[in-house]
Amino acid sequence: LLPQIFDASGILVDDVSPNVWIDILAAQRVFAAGIRHIVIMPVATQQALPYNTTQAKAILQDKNIHLKPFVYKLVMSFATCLNEPESDLRWWDNSAAQLMVQLQQKNTKHGFCTKFLSNQHLEFILSPFAGQNFGSEVIDNKDHLTNVQICTKANDQIFLETFLTTISAKHSCQYSNKYKDRYDIVLQKKLLKK
Repeated sequence: LLPQIFDASGILVDDVSPNVWIDILAAQRVFAAGIRHIVIMPVATQQALPYNTTQAKAILQDKNIHLKPFVYKLVMSFATCLNEPESDLRWWDNSAAQLMVQLQQKNTKHGFCTKFLSNQHLEFILSPFAGQNFGSEVIDNKDHLTNVQICTKANDQIFLETFLTTISAKHSCQYSNKYKDRYDIVLQKKLLKK
């Protein structure tokens, strides 16, 4: 719907996602919540993490990483499932989750995110007439209102090695046990039985 609205008004929006309104609203709520430490991985950084099954298969073989058949098929079929060419896909959610783990382990030197900007106050361009700049960040060095840590450079090889190792067969049992004990999962199962 959003791109059609912009197309009707003659504004170029090649880079605007249909869910950009939701993303900006979410960002505004997070910044307004008084959270002291926020981590951001911009789209420009995630572009350095292409979804590439050839690279993933090479890492699996070189590092002797074994995935369960279901997990392997799931990871290798993202492009097919989404009916998109591989070249258009990135490891968006996977990389954001892995960045959280990297920072929780205080691993700013050896993780896949290799360069950070920090202590910046960000503002977002919200004007619908901003065209391709709609929703982009503006860094303001004068106001340090929130401790924002921004991943500005990522290494795709380190990312994939870490990601594939984490979801490998030798680790999946420990995660599945944690998953089945989550309160929301147990509640969902109970509700489905009714």
